[in-house]
Amino acid sequence: MAAAEAHPGLRVLVVDDDALFRAVVGDLLRAHGFAVDEATTGEDGLAQARIRAPDLVLLDMMLPDLDGVEVCRQFKAGGPERAPPVIAVSALDGRRDVDDAYGAGVDDYLVKPPREIELIARVEAQIRARADRLALLREKREQEILVELSHVLAGSPDVDAMLDAAAGRLAEALSVWRCSILLVDEEHPGWVVLAATSDSPAARGLRLDLDLYPEVREVLQSARPLVLPDVRAAELLRPVATSLRGAPHDAAMLFPILDHGHAVGALFVRDARGGRGFSEREANFGQIVANAIAPPLRNARLLRDARDESARERELRAEAERRLERQRLVITALDGAPVGLAAVDSARSIRFVNATGAALLGRAGERLEGVPVAALFAAEARGALDRLWDESDGSEDLPLALPGPPARLARIAFTASPDEATARIAVFQDVTDQAFQQEELRRTTVFLENLIQRSPDAIVVADRAGRIRVFNDAAARLFGWAADEVVGAASVERLYPQGGAREVMRRMRSGGGAGGRGHVDGLEFEIVARDGTRIPVSLSAAMLFDDRGAVVATVGIFHDLREKREIEKQLRDTTDLLVETEKTAALVALAGAAAHELNQPLTAIMGMLELAEMRGTVPPESRPLWQGISREADRMAAIVRRIGGITRFSTRAYVGATEILDLKGSSE
Repeated sequence: MAAAEAHPGLRVLVVDDDALFRAVVGDLLRAHGFAVDEATTGEDGLAQARIRAPDLVLLDMMLPDLDGVEVCRQFKAGGPERAPPVIAVSALDGRRDVDDAYGAGVDDYLVKPPREIELIARVEAQIRARADRLALLREKREQEILVELSHVLAGSPDVDAMLDAAAGRLAEALSVWRCSILLVDEEHPGWVVLAATSDSPAARGLRLDLDLYPEVREVLQSARPLVLPDVRAAELLRPVATSLRGAPHDAAMLFPILDHGHAVGALFVRDARGGRGFSEREANFGQIVANAIAPPLRNARLLRDARDESARERELRAEAERRLERQRLVITALDGAPVGLAAVDSARSIRFVNATGAALLGRAGERLEGVPVAALFAAEARGALDRLWDESDGSEDLPLALPGPPARLARIAFTASPDEATARIAVFQDVTDQAFQQEELRRTTVFLENLIQRSPDAIVVADRAGRIRVFNDAAARLFGWAADEVVGAASVERLYPQGGAREVMRRMRSGGGAGGRGHVDGLEFEIVARDGTRIPVSLSAAMLFDDRGAVVATVGIFHDLREKREIEKQLRDTTDLLVETEKTAALVALAGAAAHELNQPLTAIMGMLELAEMRGTVPPESRPLWQGISREADRMAAIVRRIGGITRFSTRAYVGATEILDLKGSSE
């Protein structure tokens, strides 16, 4: 068991077409702890070596496909560092055969069948010899790299180039997957900056959170190197184990970059080592490189700080010159400013006043330095000046101390000054004309408000969103809403039946009203009072536009039509009554005339019938006829009497839809 553990990880490739030889030698090597690969031809052996590099090759010099000498040359073509040792194994022991084998580059020669002890001794000797050669080559290469780095680190003024060279050369010397240099982020505690990396220069400047890299945090805090043979099994990395899944490395080394014992960064080496980790020699070399980086890095930082300080001084000088130039420009600009400006000291005396201010104060051409501010204003303004000075907030229009009418007003405000020698900056301007205009505007506004409030018609103004903004007293009486209930709180749509407001807007936009587009005049419409009553009104409405032609408000004037409608109804009723009276009078007159005219012939007929009766001239055979005529004459007399008694107009139905005079109803 001890022998089997003597050479862990070392691999021997046996290239021989003799199956028995391969089996015997393979068992022997495995018994001494070697891993064994087998190949039956030269091509097969070369192919297997390209897939999985052997630490030693046992090569039969008589193969069925390629000559053993040619196979050996191809194994040795990779150079002294990559070519494995080759031990020739052959049944031929002639001098020429041995010379040819050594000429092809074999490292040793055994005659078949080799003795066990000799085979193992030769294999171990060649592996040790190769390890010694590789160690010497690595040591030489490391020395060359250190010399090269010393020149780069000492002579390069470019910190980025220096660190890139250090990371690249260390990765090359150790033949690792990645070598990175991380520096502490001084502006962001808990973070580091990727200053250089051997495999991805574009990643330079990337900021990394130390919470995701506990191994880097450990090295920076302890200022000691850290070697992790297997990062996936490291207890330190357990909190970030999920982020390591699928990582192309399983071993890592970290070395602090020290500045006076304090870690300012870390050298981070990563590689796939199959669980073997890094050797002590590799760890020592990594620490040497980290130590070599620290001094030039510190010098580069000092140089950078010196350059930054020099740049800051140049910038300060340039800024001072710019400030002087700005002051000259400011003084020139202040004199041409449209408002008065004055610097006032803590004693409330003027230290500087611009030309505009001096002219406004009536002191053009005079020196005002040292004049109290209060002396420039009328006596009644002193209290307001004190209040403005103490509060340094707001402004007031105060009368100036100028001789003779008209009185001039100046609006003055005090603001804090950034200059220690100046307590306040006074800003003032002549507002005499502006105050007059504002007073006129106020009076006009009051007049218009009174006019709107005293209008007998309801006036409602709404903004562009339809929100009521003006609601006069007549509107309150008409709609039943108090102004404070709707102004700013209700939509104008509340005053119309459903869809009514949109209909009025449509008519205004269409230009169908008498006033043209944007107007509706004399539109008879209905509005809705607070209690739901619908009230007929005559509506005149208009859109109000701003200077750009956009609608800003609408105004509506509502005239109540209920009284007008009631008067019109009374007029119609009176007219109908008059017509009816006139018709009745005409009918009565007509009936009287008709009765008078009919009564005369009827009286004559009835008289003749009575005379015939008295004379006895009615023959017996004619008597029924005479009686019939007498009855009809009596009936006719009754009709005439009714016609003569008509006092009103009354009708009754006749045939179909015909209406005729109702004599009985009209004369009763």
